[in-house]
Amino acid sequence: MAADTPDADLIGQLQALSHSWDPLFPGVVTFSEEASDLSVKVAFQWTNDETDQVRSNANENPTTKGGTHVEGFSRAAIAADRLPEFR
Repeated sequence: MAADTPDADLIGQLQALSHSWDPLFPGVVTFSEEASDLSVKVAFQWTNDETDQVRSNANENPTTKGGTHVEGFSRAAIAADRLPEFR
């Protein structure tokens, strides 16, 4: 299956998880990528919740304990936030 814009189901899951909080920015940030036999679809948003809420799947199965892909994404998000052009 080709990676493309994250589908409505993925965005719907995100909105269901974050329904109790107010988004800090309008909309949902989405992207996808495919390389070789791997693909990734990501949807996220910042809300006024005081805790991190990270949900992930690998091979369409929930990864309840995170994993290296969650850790890598979290580290990249923090590093990007620290870039001067975002200040």
